[in-house]
Amino acid sequence: MDRQTLDQLTTGRSRRDVQAIRDALSALSPGDLVRVVIRSPRYGLYVVDGEVRTGANGQMSVADTALGAAGEIQGISVRAEDASASAPALPSSVSGLAHGTAVRVTFDEPAYGAFQVTGPLTAGDDAFLLVGNWIVVDGDRFAPRVVGIEVLADVEVHPANVPPKRPSAEDPAVPVPGLTA
Repeated sequence: MDRQTLDQLTTGRSRRDVQAIRDALSALSPGDLVRVVIRSPRYGLYVVDGEVRTGANGQMSVADTALGAAGEIQGISVRAEDASASAPALPSSVSGLAHGTAVRVTFDEPAYGAFQVTGPLTAGDDAFLLVGNWIVVDGDRFAPRVVGIEVLADVEVHPANVPPKRPSAEDPAVPVPGLTA
């Protein structure tokens, strides 16, 4: 993990450089290897490393992250090497993984190819652990698209970058748009 990404995960919120993000986005081409830093109220601060692809709608994306929806993008940089080339191995069990644990997960999804997501795991009141919006753990096993995971034991993610646990749709304390009793 590069120093800039490490700094973003381990420190509190900082201002994003909107002009630098716009400039980087305008210079991208399909096939570029990029690192995109994303802040989400639901998934916290996380980083997606992968190849820029063009979708059927003509919009560029990295994994499932649409680059045209720059509202959550905190930073973006072109990378020279492919992060998935040094993919970590898949552990034999999911033990020790919990909400807030810093991880780097390699996924292989037929529609997006291989990519990595780095950030805190998030839990809800269900059987899933996610990094970003990608399922890492389903109950007592790794999700099918996970091909490697590295626990970043030496990285302490700043509390501002770890969201609260995700509520379920059945939680009466949390209104869900479109659901009626």
